[in-house]
Amino acid sequence: MRTAVDNASSQNERMQAESKLGAALGSMLIVAEQYPALKAEKLTGQLLDGLIETEEQIRYDRQFYNDTVVKYNTALESFPDMFVARAFGFRRYVLFGES
Repeated sequence: MRTAVDNASSQNERMQAESKLGAALGSMLIVAEQYPALKAEKLTGQLLDGLIETEEQIRYDRQFYNDTVVKYNTALESFPDMFVARAFGFRRYVLFGES
């Protein structure tokens, strides 16, 4: 799944691949929590902590991206920025999680 994210040829493909990767990480955490002996292992605990931290960072980065896209898209529709945007062919971006 990480390879699919790295090899995505468009923004939409990358977002879909990242969504699948995030879902897989969440599933892995759920499975690991169902096995107490596995959780007790020091290495597994470190891995789970790393996965939780990564998942939180991904959530933060997605929100940052969406906030930035909203500001950008709003600027494209605001006076006088809209004239510059049209003249140079700037386009709207899609929020993460939208198709």
